[in-house]
Amino acid sequence: MVLTSSTTVWLRSSVVSVLFSLISERSLRRPIVINLIFASREKPSVLAHGFTHSVPGITLPPGDANLCFHYFPSWSWSVKKTVKRVRLDGEGQSRSHTRFASTMSSDNPSRLLHPAIFPHLKEKIEQETQVKDALTQIVQRLEATNSYAQGLLSRIHATPRQNYPGLLAEVEGEIKKEIEIIRELSDYASQYPYYKYNQKWSWTINQVLFTVILSGFLGGMATETKPGEFGRLLTPDDISEILQVPVNVKDRDVFHITIEEYLTALTMLCDELSRLATNSVTLKDFEQAVQIQSFVKELFGGFLLLNLKNDPLRKRVDGVKYAVKKTEEIVYDLTVRKLVSPPDEASESTKM
Repeated sequence: MVLTSSTTVWLRSSVVSVLFSLISERSLRRPIVINLIFASREKPSVLAHGFTHSVPGITLPPGDANLCFHYFPSWSWSVKKTVKRVRLDGEGQSRSHTRFASTMSSDNPSRLLHPAIFPHLKEKIEQETQVKDALTQIVQRLEATNSYAQGLLSRIHATPRQNYPGLLAEVEGEIKKEIEIIRELSDYASQYPYYKYNQKWSWTINQVLFTVILSGFLGGMATETKPGEFGRLLTPDDISEILQVPVNVKDRDVFHITIEEYLTALTMLCDELSRLATNSVTLKDFEQAVQIQSFVKELFGGFLLLNLKNDPLRKRVDGVKYAVKKTEEIVYDLTVRKLVSPPDEASESTKM
């Protein structure tokens, strides 16, 4: 609705408050002027309806309005105060309702949240923090023990094969300590969901598996049913028997070793064996270099049978081909220099 200069709107005093809200929600072409003709006046209120006073605004009947406000002077004071609080911007929109909303929000704070929610959440977070700290302490002890065992194993690159048994005996002593720590980790971690905290120990378990598998390949980790011999690959069942931890558990939520962790340890084994092949040639143990080359090639062929997705394990498996290439180059150089027999001649001599 657009009000012109000659427009006069006659309203009852009971709808004044409604009209104020309507003014604040509508956009007029020109600012609105509100004439208070219903308060106590010295001049007759009828003069407010003259032509000179006819401006775009609100006009109430002089008789009834003035009579009403003579009986209730406090209403007149309230209306005057309300008009002073009205502020019209360039588009004619009022901001008084914003003040009213802010006042109501401060007087009536929200009670939608229960006051005990956040203290309860704080308690849960503190409990989870305690669990993580306890797991971290156990894993750190396991890392320290395994690091020492790997330090002992690193001596194989400068040790002849006939001296492996003494070196492996020291490594197996450290592995027994790791088994005790893993048992403690298993007892504590089995109290909680496995996949909620397994990232705390997953990489450390990979390192432990690598240590055990490499020791088994070099001729260690003998059991009552399977004696130790060079070139033996420990299976997941062998790992479970040695570490006394289940492998690939699906029917219950307990600490266990996953297939992904086992395969990751095998990729680490290939990288270490490719280095050992080079150092074996330095120690003039050419036969060991050839055995390593055959083992790594067969292991890579087994990886190709797996349908791996594009994940970190797939990337590590793709890196095994570089270990295969490195060992093949070593055997090629030995064959060209006639330091080892070609594969066909070696197999025939074995049959004879």
